[in-house]
Amino acid sequence: SATYFDSYMSPLRAWRLLPSVKVIVILIDPVKRAYSWWQHQVAHKDPITNQVMFRGLLARNHHHNKARAALKNRCLFPGLYATHLKRWLAFFAPNQIHIVDGDKLVNDPVTVLHAVQRFLGVQFVDYSKLIRRSPTKGFFCPVVNGKMRCLGKGKGRVYPPMDVASRFLLRQYFSEHNKQLAKLLHSLKTPLPTWLKEDLARRADLNVRLRT
Repeated sequence: SATYFDSYMSPLRAWRLLPSVKVIVILIDPVKRAYSWWQHQVAHKDPITNQVMFRGLLARNHHHNKARAALKNRCLFPGLYATHLKRWLAFFAPNQIHIVDGDKLVNDPVTVLHAVQRFLGVQFVDYSKLIRRSPTKGFFCPVVNGKMRCLGKGKGRVYPPMDVASRFLLRQYFSEHNKQLAKLLHSLKTPLPTWLKEDLARRADLNVRLRT
């Protein structure tokens, strides 16, 4: 479950149970992850999503409303990747943790899955013959007897694009956290995910414009 990654106790519990385990962490743009969680709650008819717009949820503290505060926290807290990753590194060696670029997993899963196999040290399977991109779902699906077998309607939902104000608020919020993640990944000699490179480049370009 994705909730294990940001759980305070999960690294310790996992280490006690399986100290030599190999951990795979998939990192997507935290801006995208936050909006995806909001849309997940919309799809599951969370009453809060009918009471406040997404940008309103982000812009306010909601100290007076525990349910709204909890939803906002669930949108934001899991995206503090450096904080959570450091907690896992307190129990597991760097060579036990494999970072997966979430965008690359979506767009080039064959390359990602081959790298995961090398990390795990398992017998190689050529996924280029086993998965194919679905034009309707928008992601790759298993191919069984020449036919794609995609997941149900609840997966691969298409939702409205994020509004500009919400995107701005999220980028501001995650800016420093993303810098910390880049430093951590550099120290681990781990390639930066595509979305993180783009975020750093965008920030660098903005800083140049502000100085000129």
